Amino acid sequence: MVVVHNYCVSIDLFHVFLNRFVNMNYGNPKNSAAILEKSLTKLRGDVNIASFAYLFVELVKYSMRNVSSMDLVQKRLSDFGKFVGERMIDVVYLRDKSTKRDIRLYNALIFLKSNFWKNLFNKEADELERDGIDENIFYMIEHEPIVNRFTRFTYEEKDEKRKTSAPLNIAAFNAGIVEAFLSTIGFPCTVTATWYKGTAYVIKFDESVNIRERQLDNR
Repeated sequence: MVVVHNYCVSIDLFHVFLNRFVNMNYGNPKNSAAILEKSLTKLRGDVNIASFAYLFVELVKYSMRNVSSMDLVQKRLSDFGKFVGERMIDVVYLRDKSTKRDIRLYNALIFLKSNFWKNLFNKEADELERDGIDENIFYMIEHEPIVNRFTRFTYEEKDEKRKTSAPLNIAAFNAGIVEAFLSTIGFPCTVTATWYKGTAYVIKFDESVNIRERQLDNR
């Protein structure tokens, strides 16, 4: 079921998403490349959430085919998000000419939470926290991710195995975007989506990131 609200996503996000969706369903048709043949220097625009919602719901249905657990569904959604995230990095940095790619972790996380997220979803993420025990773990929190606003899925009675699984957090797609962004700009990590304060993207950085931060602090 799709519920449409008066929200928007960036036209860049929509074009990358649509291009991947076409290739996923129809191979690589010659005309699909035209979807991304747009000048990156033009002013950004927005797409009504209804158009994005339709494609996203189809993606979730596709991800749920022939799987035995919700973990596999979330992995598929995350992998799709990584594809989108990798292709949005240059677009966002090119548009935001005042910002250079930062080598410090905290600055990169702030850019992700604010500028990068707003360029995709027309809103910043709500909170950023560091784990109180493991210094390699951060939480980027969205009280209500856009992708969770318009998608609701129920299971048939025969799907007993699925019904006993943990609830599907469709924002695993967003977690893939977060992982692609941070890993690509030089902060290797793994990211998962969990139900905490709405949805939290649990970012676990490789130990090498923390070692580099300490070295930079000592300069």
